[in-house]
Amino acid sequence: MTKPHSALFTSSLALTLHFGAGEAQAQTKPAPAPATPAAAPAAPPPAAPTPPTAAAPSAPPPLAASPVQPAEAPPPQQAQPGNPPPPGYAGTPNGYYSSYPAAPVYEPPPPAPKKRGRPDTVKLTYATAVGMGPTHDFAADFSFIGFAADWRTRVTEAFWPGFTVAWQVLYNKEYRTLSHKDVTFSGTVATTLNVFPILADADYFFMTDRDGIRPYAGIGLGLYAAEHRIDWNIWTVQDTSWHFGFAPELGVVLPTGSVGLVLTTKFNYAFASGGWDQILYWNFNIGVEL
Repeated sequence: MTKPHSALFTSSLALTLHFGAGEAQAQTKPAPAPATPAAAPAAPPPAAPTPPTAAAPSAPPPLAASPVQPAEAPPPQQAQPGNPPPPGYAGTPNGYYSSYPAAPVYEPPPPAPKKRGRPDTVKLTYATAVGMGPTHDFAADFSFIGFAADWRTRVTEAFWPGFTVAWQVLYNKEYRTLSHKDVTFSGTVATTLNVFPILADADYFFMTDRDGIRPYAGIGLGLYAAEHRIDWNIWTVQDTSWHFGFAPELGVVLPTGSVGLVLTTKFNYAFASGGWDQILYWNFNIGVEL
């Protein structure tokens, strides 16, 4: 009964020793040497240059046609408040952004409008005068006593209506014969004529620049209060009369800073009234425009 077991044991031991010896031999077997790279073949010597020969140019081989794919256009962007548009986008009627607009050209601001100045003016002038016609016969001397004040309001830059009040003295003293109302005065006679014009006036300026020369023409219509006085020896005759008259005028205003220099001449004509002849005299005035 023991023999079969001993045979089985002997076979197992033999197999174990056989596999163990093979494994040990595999572990002790040297590793194969690495392969040595083969030497590169020697380069052949360069060939001797050959003289160039004229050869007909050969046409390049035809290139194969390849389909070109069109670049895909970027999608349009919808306009958004505060979102600057990217360059190159085509505009559409639906409000999409187009390319950036060109920079605006700089334009200087327009000049500030000139001030129109006050809507009214006042002219104050020193007035001289000389009588004409019957007035010269009554008071012949050139007069250096006179004053005028003119107020004008602006309707347009050219048309300025207003009014004028003035005072002019005409006088004379000489040895002569003078008749008035069937009374004759002979000897040294002193005559004085005080005239007070009260006129509605209008001036038209041919040039309207308030900073430049402004020539003008005017006309006045109204009343003349006239006081005639005759002094002869110890007698005095004095009478006041009212006359309707008119006064055409030519003048110019020269700019001199904050005020204007006024030069003007005026012809005064008042119709006969109250037993006295017409009143005619020329004014020559100089003054300022405020």
